[in-house]
Amino acid sequence: MAIGDYTGIHFDINASGNTEAYGIAYDGTYFWITDYITKKVFKYDYSGTYISFFSTGIGNGNISPIGIVWDGTYLWMTTTLNKFYKYDISGNYTGTNFDLSAFTLGTAQAVTFDGTYFYISAPTLESKVHKYDTSGNYISSFNLTNSPSEGASITWDGTSFWIGDNSKIYQYSSLGIYTGFNFNASANNSPSDNVWDGNFFWILDNSVDEVYKYIGTSGTFPPFFPIANFTASPTSGNRPLGVSFTDLSTNSPTSWLWDFKNDGTAISTQQNPSYAYTSAGIYTVKLTATNTIGSDSEIKIDYITVSGTVNSTVFFVGSDSSGDIKLINAGTSDNSIPIYYELETQELDMGDRFHNKTIQDKIVLLSELASGSEVQIKQNEGDYKVLPVDMDSTVSISDPSKFKFNYMTLKWLGNTVNKSPVFEGVYIEKVIDEGII
Repeated sequence: MAIGDYTGIHFDINASGNTEAYGIAYDGTYFWITDYITKKVFKYDYSGTYISFFSTGIGNGNISPIGIVWDGTYLWMTTTLNKFYKYDISGNYTGTNFDLSAFTLGTAQAVTFDGTYFYISAPTLESKVHKYDTSGNYISSFNLTNSPSEGASITWDGTSFWIGDNSKIYQYSSLGIYTGFNFNASANNSPSDNVWDGNFFWILDNSVDEVYKYIGTSGTFPPFFPIANFTASPTSGNRPLGVSFTDLSTNSPTSWLWDFKNDGTAISTQQNPSYAYTSAGIYTVKLTATNTIGSDSEIKIDYITVSGTVNSTVFFVGSDSSGDIKLINAGTSDNSIPIYYELETQELDMGDRFHNKTIQDKIVLLSELASGSEVQIKQNEGDYKVLPVDMDSTVSISDPSKFKFNYMTLKWLGNTVNKSPVFEGVYIEKVIDEGII
């Protein structure tokens, strides 16, 4: 079958109470059909089964809708008063409308959207299609050249406009030039609007209250610019802070570009990446989503807050007032009594003095250290101290490059029970590299 051939498939809209159908839109799942007389918009699934309706009457815009189009997020409708009204997908009037100032002779009728601009037809008296941006600013127009009733319907397939009169559908280029190709809407008595679903044309006939399916052009629906959006968790915490980002962009993006600091230094092209922030600060995050039509960016200002408190796994190796060398989890003493401390640290050199003794081998078997292991500190005079390892089973030093060894002085600020005021030795800090996790 060729473009424009009737498939033999159609569905009835009269049973739902649609008495004067004018316009049809498709949102990728459902058809939306206006009724000028009853001031309603009827919703049908792809098989033609009636789902529901919403009113555009008093209290919800109070308009008699004619043409209708979906822009990827909202439904927009033309009226006989040459105004353009915006509704959400639940049928609620958003309060937004604008005048169609370019219509000086005819009445705004059918409408389509190319992902950036609205194209609204004015058949009979004007025989034009007027172009508007999404803020209601008039851009330009092009002429319809085939018949006085041309412009009763219009749709965009991502490449061309398909504009109908009372019997035919004509193909126009993206510049508004007739290509010379057309097809007969053979199954229809009086086509009033048409819409493209990504593969097929659906032509509304308000004389018999039917919608007919024709072979169309192949493409990807919806042919709209993506709308970038995302969320993240967590959005605040101590450093290093691991954050998982989730893409919420609509209109079928095919690629993603994340900028985790909005400065071009931290980038990912994954759809749902994770990132580790190791420096304290407040970060703005940017996502650019792209599809075959174009790109869109979402910037969330001051979205991630990272505090200066180190959120790493720290173990202390040193001596307490009894002179024993111990390894203690950060934040608790060896008997799990909470402690409060300040760290005065410097990078440890192998030749630095540690309790008046030189550490020749700080820690042996580093790559094998895990829960239940023993750590040995070898000192100058040759004696060894065995340190019991007390840490969560999930903690493992399997990659020495992820750990650093610092000399430290621990000043007790709180609980000093059985503790010397000063505790000095070596601490081991697990380092999470900044970047993609």
